[in-house]
Amino acid sequence: MDYPASLREPGFLIDDLAGDARNWPNWLLDDDSQRRITLSLIEHVTEQRVVIGFVVDRVQGTVTATPDPSGYLRVVVTFEGADYLTLFVERIWEEYELWPPGAAAAIGDEAPGHLGKHRSWVSISASGWPVLAAIANSHGWLNVRQLE
Repeated sequence: MDYPASLREPGFLIDDLAGDARNWPNWLLDDDSQRRITLSLIEHVTEQRVVIGFVVDRVQGTVTATPDPSGYLRVVVTFEGADYLTLFVERIWEEYELWPPGAAAAIGDEAPGHLGKHRSWVSISASGWPVLAAIANSHGWLNVRQLE
């Protein structure tokens, strides 16, 4: 896969995500709906795998993160048991960039998704994941953040 080559620490991020789900389970869809998202830690194998459950209204799903052979973190989001989207995480300086499968990014290209330095917000563009178009805001982004 042709992905940027900067993230070589997916195991640490797996453990951080497990702690985040355990310690900060209350999130918000950051749009006009302001729908609440509740996270739960389902499974955590140190540096190998984390499965985080989520509930939005009556919809349930999971976020599963595992190290990818590319050296990046592979994340698969499911809704109601079916794979919904896959993304690859790369750490750029203090923030994380999110890339769709098959992305061929050149130096200076803007990632179609971002995860904040403290992992307290996520923004994903429907330009990178067209499946999000139906739930993205008017600018084409899906934004979620921790409740304060």
